[in-house]
Amino acid sequence: MSDGAVTAPRRTPSVSEIQAALQAAREGLFAAAGAPSGDRLPAATEAQAPVLHRRAAVPAAPLSGTAGQSTVGLMSVHGGAGARTLAAVLPGTHYIGGGWPTDWPRPVLLVCRSNYRGYAAAQEFARAYRDDEALRACVELAGVVVVADCPGRMPAPLRRLERLVSGALPVVGHVPWMPEWRLGPPDPAALAPEWVSKLTAAVAAAQ
Repeated sequence: MSDGAVTAPRRTPSVSEIQAALQAAREGLFAAAGAPSGDRLPAATEAQAPVLHRRAAVPAAPLSGTAGQSTVGLMSVHGGAGARTLAAVLPGTHYIGGGWPTDWPRPVLLVCRSNYRGYAAAQEFARAYRDDEALRACVELAGVVVVADCPGRMPAPLRRLERLVSGALPVVGHVPWMPEWRLGPPDPAALAPEWVSKLTAAVAAAQ
């Protein structure tokens, strides 16, 4: 029992105060990772900016997986994304390069690494696709696949960046860190079935 003092009711914070607190927390996360804050990824620097509207023809290489009308194109949004390696091990896919194709009638999945540069490039490509009616008429963009750039759990600031990207384009799958891919050609028989089956299902859904 109190001595008779009346406790003042707790004040409910205003909407602006809540928003300010969220912004401060977000800036702290981005600062910890060395990445800029905000609700939108900034445009890549001139040195990192992807080629957004290059109309590259699909390379005349043998199709991996299931060829023909059931094949999904994997397109790199930056150098070292891993799309070429992924196409070599994932059934039903074919690597189509790093630019929008001119003669690819099947769906396209973007491929990026799970770092700031990768997410920024993926968002730039998604924004270019959204703003280009002619591009949307000739290319069917089905989503983005994220390839891990290091072992371990993704830091919270990068998970935040992925959520920003997924607001513009669905993230259909993740490829874990594969240290053996640094030492030689990937062996499809040595892959863990869990993530392969998930990505195979995502590819089938895109077809």
